[in-house]
Amino acid sequence: MPVNYIAGRDLLLMMVFLTAALLIYVRMRRAGDTVTGWCAVMVLLTLSMLSKANATVAFALVLLFEFLLFGARATDWRPWVRVGAIGALCSVFVWTTFVLRDASSGLRSVAASDVLDYPLTQLKLHLFHYSRNFIWPFLIRRLPFVEPVKSLLDLGAMVGGGFVLATLCLAWFLSVRPGTS
Repeated sequence: MPVNYIAGRDLLLMMVFLTAALLIYVRMRRAGDTVTGWCAVMVLLTLSMLSKANATVAFALVLLFEFLLFGARATDWRPWVRVGAIGALCSVFVWTTFVLRDASSGLRSVAASDVLDYPLTQLKLHLFHYSRNFIWPFLIRRLPFVEPVKSLLDLGAMVGGGFVLATLCLAWFLSVRPGTS
C-alpha cells in the first residue's frame, strides 16, 4: 500500500489516477476501442489532472505508447485520433487552469524566460542532488535552497540534461536488445 506524507497527497492521487487511466488505455488498445473504455480513460485522466497539473504529461505518454509500444505508423490516422482525444482533454485543462484563471485573477503574464527556469533547474538537480539519493538513499532530506537556473547555457543544466538523455538512451538500448524478452 502506498504511503505518502499528507502534503504530498496530490501527487499520490495524480499518480494513482494516471496509472489507472494508462492501464485501461493499454488494455483497451489490445482488446479494441470501446465507448466504456474511453469514458473510463477520460474520467480517470480528468481526476488525475484535477489532482495535480503534472498529469498533462498523459498526452506525451499516449503518443509514446502508440508509436513505441504498439508500433503505430505515422501515416495511419487512428493513432492520431486517439492521441488527439487525450491532447484535447489536456489542452482544455491547461487552458482553463492556467490561462483563464490567470487572466481573471489579474496575475502578471509569465515571461518566456521564466517558463524555462523550473525545468532547467530540475535538469541540474537530477544529476547533482537526486542521483546521489539513488546511490546512497539514507541521507534523503529536504532539498536545500537552490538558485533557479536562468539560462540554457548554464553548465549544470546542460550536464544534467545530458545525464537524463544518456539514461533514457541506455534504457531504450537495453529494452530493444535482440534476445531479450
